[in-house]
Amino acid sequence: MDRKRERERIEALEFYHEIPIVQGLYTSWNGKIWVRRRGDQPIGSGDVDVLAVEGRYVGTFRGGEIDIPDAFGPDGLAAFIETGALGESIVVVRRLPLAVNR
Repeated sequence: MDRKRERERIEALEFYHEIPIVQGLYTSWNGKIWVRRRGDQPIGSGDVDVLAVEGRYVGTFRGGEIDIPDAFGPDGLAAFIETGALGESIVVVRRLPLAVNR
């Protein structure tokens, strides 16, 4: 393919004018805002940022470090639905780190 045709082909390509960064917003029992960001790949999940109710930055969980809980409870408790060895759903309750628990 010659350079002129290649340039014309590239110039004719259409791209989205914006790429969404935020994949989801969640709130915890104590009012913290959990923000799931897009990962490096368009369909992948990335980091999770945690903000205080007034918008102050609390911290970031790197992708894969912790998932956003399926349910938030009091005193930093959180429920996660996991899949067991036989394919059954299991509810696991964990206490969230103190940094996002205050």
